[in-house]
Amino acid sequence: MSTVALLRKAYGACVRTWRFTQSDDGQFMAISDRGERRWYPSRRSLDLAIEGFRGYGFTEFQHTLPVRRGAKQLVIELAAVS
Repeated sequence: MSTVALLRKAYGACVRTWRFTQSDDGQFMAISDRGERRWYPSRRSLDLAIEGFRGYGFTEFQHTLPVRRGAKQLVIELAAVS
């Protein structure tokens, strides 16, 4: 299963996430963080659904690298030097 898009939207204190996927056998599906599932008959309909979600304010989720504990102190020390 490969991820086509990963979209998120913040609602006050919670965040909703939808993962749009294509399986190896050609099925197209959207899976929410709450376990909801939506199936789509073609890649074109999946792309239209992704655009629809973007129209409601969902944006691409950007993966970031984990920050180590000492990074904050290093930033403070570098700022003091500059």
